Amino acid sequence: MTHTKKVPGDVHDAAAQIDCAPSQSQAARDTARLLLHVARLGLTVNFVKSRLYPSQRVTYLGMVLDSDAMRAYLSLRRVTDILL
Repeated sequence: MTHTKKVPGDVHDAAAQIDCAPSQSQAARDTARLLLHVARLGLTVNFVKSRLYPSQRVTYLGMVLDSDAMRAYLSLRRVTDILL
């Protein structure tokens, strides 16, 4: 049985308000603001698994998610694992 903590809606609201920063310095301030908000709610961030920088392409569970190209496809490692 997995125990999970329900994430309050205001975490999602705060993230939605700062998802498109106009500059790198604004993105850094917004990230710090969001982390402070999360901490005040008693939640913790797993920094090992987190990416605190903007990216248009991420790999998650063997899938490459590319928001710029609007595509999702298997990573090269995943394809290799399937074929071998």
